[in-house]
Amino acid sequence: MNFFIKAINILALMLLGIEVAVAANARIEIFKGPQKLKSYDAPLVDMGKFLRLTVGAKDLSNADIVRVGADFATSAQGQSGYIVLGSGKLCAFDKKGDVLYVDEESMLPIAGIKKTSEAYLGIVNGMRLAAKPAVEIKGGKYKLLHVFDLKVTPLYEDIVIDYWPLKGKEANYSGMGRLYRNFKFEKTPDMRPIAKSVKAKKAAACALLAIKCGGKNSAATLEGIEKLIETLKGRGTTNVCICIDGELLARGDGASAKAAEEKISALVAAAKASGFEIAASINPSKVEKGDKISEKLLARDERGNPIIDPKTKRQLVCPKAYYRQKAVGDLNRLRDLGFSFVLVDGLCTRPPACFDKDHLADAEVNALYCKRIMKLAGQVMGSSGCSEAPDFIAEYTDFTLESGPDIFADKDAVTDKLVPLWQIVYHGIILSNPSKQTLNYPVKREKVAAKAIEFGARPLVVIGGADSSLSLSDGKKIQQAADAVAKAASDAKTFAALQTKFLQQHQEITPDIFRCVYSDGTEVVFNYGKLSYIHNGKNIKPNSYVIFRPKSWLWNIF
Repeated sequence: MNFFIKAINILALMLLGIEVAVAANARIEIFKGPQKLKSYDAPLVDMGKFLRLTVGAKDLSNADIVRVGADFATSAQGQSGYIVLGSGKLCAFDKKGDVLYVDEESMLPIAGIKKTSEAYLGIVNGMRLAAKPAVEIKGGKYKLLHVFDLKVTPLYEDIVIDYWPLKGKEANYSGMGRLYRNFKFEKTPDMRPIAKSVKAKKAAACALLAIKCGGKNSAATLEGIEKLIETLKGRGTTNVCICIDGELLARGDGASAKAAEEKISALVAAAKASGFEIAASINPSKVEKGDKISEKLLARDERGNPIIDPKTKRQLVCPKAYYRQKAVGDLNRLRDLGFSFVLVDGLCTRPPACFDKDHLADAEVNALYCKRIMKLAGQVMGSSGCSEAPDFIAEYTDFTLESGPDIFADKDAVTDKLVPLWQIVYHGIILSNPSKQTLNYPVKREKVAAKAIEFGARPLVVIGGADSSLSLSDGKKIQQAADAVAKAASDAKTFAALQTKFLQQHQEITPDIFRCVYSDGTEVVFNYGKLSYIHNGKNIKPNSYVIFRPKSWLWNIF
């Protein structure tokens, strides 16, 4: 009897146009190596605004890989819509052949699917450090999956995924980004927009200049940096934040440690007196050969072997050990040398679990210590950034050098294009450069420069290193570097106000025309076609953009 009463009530609500939750399931697949141990359907629990899937840790004790996919997060070849992964990679439903594509570059614990009139965003809330979004294409059917790699990140809690429905104008990747931004503000009290920080607003009007000073791709000496600063000051270009690679501090520029520190302190004081902000980087994950102190900080696996970062091939330091034993000393040293902010390099997107008996920590604990390192850096130095932009330290990250994969990421099995999903979430909160491809855009082709602006980039110039052609080796090279920095600084002034605004919408008008809308109403329209494009009466040339400022209330009256 209760069943029939409930059914009648649901039907009545539907007739009145009131949304009701629909029963849904998710498919769980559990693997040990290549062998599938178990496969079953599990119900999603209605939590009011979203549906929740929980896979208990007790059921995963022997698992290496877990794949999860909701039954509504599916589509078919030829249907309208797409799957968007946490890296911003977008896959339309137009591929042939079967593939399982796992997004190794995702910096967000989210992924979504857009169908004809609805969309769903999956937010990973349990085992998020092991989660990687994925696209499965099989027999013309598409499925959004979340893959949990328990070999790399050992199990530390239940798997939890929340599926949020989006309707109408919200049912697209822009709506997904806005939803997750609101989620982060609600769940992360320490996260603050740039607009509410005087120091961050000042930084938003400055280009970032990162100078590599040590190692085989070294580009600069203290003397070269001093000449560049003099050149920029002579041009009146001082809205620049300069970041010196920490290797210069370690090797002392060929001088004794004390003499080197005196030279560095003098350089910092001179730069600040000339109107520049200046910082240094530290790398908690780097271990020098023969450094007995750092070797005691290494993250180790269950057999006691050092854990190797698969990307950099370096031995990883345990964040818990670094925070407890070395972070305060490193940061105090930079502060005492006069630096006004710090770049914390080498914090992993997926922190390692450490089995060293002196600093045992699972991945979640080490993520907490990464967060503490960033928070401490901000407290000691006043402002701090990181080389990448892991979601779990976002509230203590003021700026980042790289927030995603290749800006032209359309070269793999599923990616049609890259969209600014990370930027929709964090633009106006974290100053960022979207990828390696957009650093030094002032000396690259016009399309790269336009893409940098489309993704809300804070202009970034890097001197030295494998990804830069700029150096300070002679007078001519210094002038070339100064030209690039001056262009970046000019763009920083142009976009200073927009850096404090949220990116509300990103839209593809045609395959070659894109539109960004910011929270103050400003529109920026980009043309990547071969012909000029007219938008609101303005001509946009190929590989360029036009800014459309919002009309004032006075304009609207008349």
